[in-house]
Amino acid sequence: MKKLLAFAILASVSLQSWGYCFKEAAKRYSVDESLLRAIAKTENASFDPNLVRTSKEGWEFMGLMMVSSIWLPELKKFGIDRERLLEPCVNVNVGAWVLADGMYKYGRTWKAVGAYNTGKYSKDDDAQIRYINKVWKNLHGVNR
Repeated sequence: MKKLLAFAILASVSLQSWGYCFKEAAKRYSVDESLLRAIAKTENASFDPNLVRTSKEGWEFMGLMMVSSIWLPELKKFGIDRERLLEPCVNVNVGAWVLADGMYKYGRTWKAVGAYNTGKYSKDDDAQIRYINKVWKNLHGVNR
């Protein structure tokens, strides 16, 4: 019973910490906190900070925001390596930075949200539309 209680307390602390991470990252990068959380839910519905997926092309997608390893060379300039990217607050901040980068290119539009998933130079409008619809549903709490 004590182990279960300890786990529940640790899980609660982690969720509260991550909540602060979303709030802080949204403020730092001038993005909507609810949108940032909806993207995280779309990318990683279990909110598992250690989740890593590998694409058929060999790219890894990591953490709460499923940040692509394609960003690692750029992130290295800021002292962020693969290990640090798996830290929840670092990952959420990088996700907010990636979203803000898309907003810099496309404005505060759904196109910027689509670019979060496909990359800001992608021409795959169909994939972006599918992704935008998923994020919109998560943002508005619509069941799939």
